[in-house]
Amino acid sequence: MRKKAQKIPALLGENVFAYSDSIKAETIALSLEKQFSLNDLSHRETEKEVKKSTENFSSPTLTDNQIDNPKCIQPSEVIKFIKKLNIKKAYGFDYIINKMRKNIPCTMIFEITENKNNIFKFSYFPKAWKTAVVVPILKPGKDPTQPENYRPISLHSTLSKQTENFIFDKLNVHLVRKKFLCPEQFDFRKSLTTTHQLLRVVEHITSGFEKGECTGAVFLDVQKAFDRVWIHGLIHKLIRYKTPLHLLQLLKSYLEERKFTFKIGNSISEAKIMRAGIPQGGKIFPDPLLSLYDHCVPALPDPSFLRKLHHPIVISTSENHPRHVCHALRHASCGACSPKELRFPSTEA
Repeated sequence: MRKKAQKIPALLGENVFAYSDSIKAETIALSLEKQFSLNDLSHRETEKEVKKSTENFSSPTLTDNQIDNPKCIQPSEVIKFIKKLNIKKAYGFDYIINKMRKNIPCTMIFEITENKNNIFKFSYFPKAWKTAVVVPILKPGKDPTQPENYRPISLHSTLSKQTENFIFDKLNVHLVRKKFLCPEQFDFRKSLTTTHQLLRVVEHITSGFEKGECTGAVFLDVQKAFDRVWIHGLIHKLIRYKTPLHLLQLLKSYLEERKFTFKIGNSISEAKIMRAGIPQGGKIFPDPLLSLYDHCVPALPDPSFLRKLHHPIVISTSENHPRHVCHALRHASCGACSPKELRFPSTEA
């Protein structure tokens, strides 16, 4: 049986209460629009470097011979994806439910396959797929009358998710082959889980006990980490990591000019612009885009220091004296929070 939709009480707006679903949707949408914005800090040298990099990045129309011979998507891959669809999943902005997708005729499979290959050929992500429908879930123990206390759940078109799946596969192959992903990152990695990292932390502590050492750890979590990603900074990192040109152009098209609408009941807010952040609910998010973004966290003195559980980052060390543990953790924590490309203010770390 499907769970009943959560009833949202009157919301406190900027000066008045919102009672109707339409005004509630608009109130939370305005709150989210502020959330999807860059942190209020700057680093002139980094911004200058990123601006120069992204402005000088040319995006000419590519010919078939210039596209680094990307492997064409086959109808069998499309069918495989459709078979895995959950018919109970909610639909996106296009109102196409998964049950419809599972019953499309064979001729449509070839049309969809051609559509996906054209997206890669022209390095263009359709604008219609870049608008997410967002629904609210109240955060545990929070005041239901405050708009910022609702966790946004983004619903995307299944066609968009399928395309993201193919983009993810190609990007992940490139990053793994070039060894750009942080080796300490275990979350959202093939054959690895955060449980493995937790076991490594336990082994590290146990080893310290056996040697008569003290072990300490710092957990670094960043508020709004997903919502405030600097898009141009991320594109700059993709350029630096020598992402194939056709894939770089497609990712740029995918990340820029994204919008969202907020839905409560049958009421939908006006579309709002995402000025920062990466799409939640899609295949590419958060692996490997956020992992790639986090890759600028500098290497720490001892490889045993860093344990990335995606978020939070865990830094641990063992020393002979608690004072030495505190000193080492303080030094390592400052280094992990220093990268300017992340644009994380100290108040949010």
